[in-house]
Amino acid sequence: MSPPLEPTTPRAALHALFIELFTAQELRWWLRSGEDANIIAELPEEGPLAALAERALTALESRGQIDTGFFARLAAERPGKKAAIAAVAEHWCAIEPATTPRPRAKSSLIKSRRETPYPPEQKRHEIVLRGERRADVIRWGLHVHGEAKAEASFDVAGVQAALHQATGWLRAPKAAMAAALGETLGRLLFGDESDPGLQRALRRLFGRPKDAEDLVLRPAYAPVRARIVVEDPGLRGLPWPLAALDGRLLADDGWTFEVADDLDLDAHVRLPGSCSLLVIAPHAVAPEIDIARHLRELDELLARIWPLVAERGRLAEHRLIARTEAEIAKIYRDRRQPEVIYVVGKAQLITDEEPRIVLDGEYGGSNPVGLDALVRGLGGAQVVFLNLLGRGLQALASAPLEGPSAVVVPLAAADGADVMDVGLAWLEALLRRGFGPVEALDAALCEGAGERAALMLTRTRFRTWKTSVAPTVDFARKVPVRLDRSAQRTRLFDKLVDFAGGPQRLLSVVVPAPPDQRPERLGAILLQHVQERLRGRDLHLLDRSLPFPDKASGARLRTRLERNLSEGLLDRRDDETLERALARFVEDDARQRGLARGTRRVLWIDWQQIGRSPGAPVTAELLETWLAFGADVAAQCPSSVKILSLVTAVASPGGCAAIHDFLGRELLEAPIGRTLISESADFITLPTAGDLSLHDLHDYLNHHASCPNDLVVPAASAIFAETGGNYEKTVTRLEEIERSVAWSSLAATAPLPGKSTTSSRTFT
Repeated sequence: MSPPLEPTTPRAALHALFIELFTAQELRWWLRSGEDANIIAELPEEGPLAALAERALTALESRGQIDTGFFARLAAERPGKKAAIAAVAEHWCAIEPATTPRPRAKSSLIKSRRETPYPPEQKRHEIVLRGERRADVIRWGLHVHGEAKAEASFDVAGVQAALHQATGWLRAPKAAMAAALGETLGRLLFGDESDPGLQRALRRLFGRPKDAEDLVLRPAYAPVRARIVVEDPGLRGLPWPLAALDGRLLADDGWTFEVADDLDLDAHVRLPGSCSLLVIAPHAVAPEIDIARHLRELDELLARIWPLVAERGRLAEHRLIARTEAEIAKIYRDRRQPEVIYVVGKAQLITDEEPRIVLDGEYGGSNPVGLDALVRGLGGAQVVFLNLLGRGLQALASAPLEGPSAVVVPLAAADGADVMDVGLAWLEALLRRGFGPVEALDAALCEGAGERAALMLTRTRFRTWKTSVAPTVDFARKVPVRLDRSAQRTRLFDKLVDFAGGPQRLLSVVVPAPPDQRPERLGAILLQHVQERLRGRDLHLLDRSLPFPDKASGARLRTRLERNLSEGLLDRRDDETLERALARFVEDDARQRGLARGTRRVLWIDWQQIGRSPGAPVTAELLETWLAFGADVAAQCPSSVKILSLVTAVASPGGCAAIHDFLGRELLEAPIGRTLISESADFITLPTAGDLSLHDLHDYLNHHASCPNDLVVPAASAIFAETGGNYEKTVTRLEEIERSVAWSSLAATAPLPGKSTTSSRTFT
């Protein structure tokens, strides 16, 4: 028999490597843990490993995810196979693309110690530094947690020297001077780090206890979103993202810097997936920039970011191009409302005159247009990226630019290649990876996407920002398959698997059961079924049982639930937080069972029964209190712990139907319903056959649709209001929404929350 053939292409080599490294189940779980968990929806649920590996390769290629970072993650997963992985990586990364890309040199201006940016979901503390300049001194007022009153204020001298140093560096940026400028900016922001006012503000910012007053808390303690509010033009134009302390960029510790126009900002921005992008790219920018090539590169990037849009031939509907003032005006006359504006061109900045951008003329030549008037005219735009060439660009940091929620401005000139590189890197971070405009610029700076990334600043007028990433899977085709109801056991198992691989930390399960169905054994039966189906899977259950408190309600019920959990299960110590007690309990169990580090585990807590005795029926208050308790536990649950919390609600068949209706609709329509399903907590009621409930829609949108997490509740309410839960109508409506990706518009039509639930209701 002849020896097996070696893979002859990089793709074949990677396919063979997948088969060598993983079983089918292991490959699915590894892909689920990557940067785009939705990739799982494109893979077959069953079948041989070779077919799965082939589909996985296709999905990864379409997303542009097979890069050096991909192979580094692969090596970290299988360290014993580093040599084989490195060989395939070298072969793969040597592939010549269809169109040879421009060489992109990593920036040498800034020495970031991070290899990857902080993820978009990274939570940052928020601080506003409001500064008032008095000659060579700036008085800072530090506002934490969005409070109008300053937590502390202090003076820092050295403004003139900082302005002089920054101006010189921006005229001729050099790596040798960048570190010194960063230290100057760090000192200008914080002055003496031991200042009592600064220390008090930092303790409030980071939630440190008073007993830490003898320790000097440093700004680099945790990631922070810093908004700088100053009126002085010179201070507004400083490259604040370069601020450093003791030779280390604060950006390396998760700090982001932006210049805000006001202390009190209440705008909450959502950038939808597959948004509308207007590219203003006049030919007048030549010869510094090859604008035709830049537009080709931009379209290639957008095709990777929005593959479904590109496959349907609709890229031109989402990416608009204008070169003249008249073309821009026509776009808005046609009622097109781009959310993102990307401008690449030349600026004219003359002292004491309004900054201008040079557009193409209607009949040839150029046409300088006032930049403020242009930006104000871009009504409805959420963010404008001014990728401009010219001199004196630092003035853009304080020029009037009213309208958009964020404007990214350059502070210094750059060459054409850097201009193109940073623009593409910023758009990729914003639209494909889900960063906000400030964090997207930080990602470009961290990853060295051209030297211009160190020479730009973001001006903001928003309180919060959420970027929805466009789906890369055609969810519309999957609606009839996924929108279904299973029997009790199958539904619970499927939900458990989704929960174990998702971000939420606690899943509450309510099981309505009539008395003749042996409800006292139902929890154990469900547990046994799940354990049997988990055999061979890399998922372990730690099962425990706790009694549901008898004859308790309201605050007393809540107290006894917490006591049963803390004392009856966790053996929580007096000085121990719930978060630490949960982590310790699960870690101790893993050691006792000899589970390998990183093994996925779920703590299964069976709260047994409610409504088991005639004198203590199931009530709305009992259910609501138990679910709210679970949501609060989830908020304190460490990321390493997953909890499934189950209770059996005993009632007559009519009472079971009423419980299902209450939990599936009424409770979710009440104000409290919006707190019970979150990024940390979820709950289900094992359903009966029939029309879809509101909770069925919540469940579907959470796990099988492209709907953003924070729009699940209003989007489900809107669909339910339209269809009444009718299956065919709901499928049709979901298909329409998935094709248009109009979740934001749909959520806006959701009915207002109903009145608060009445805890006096009784289910018998």
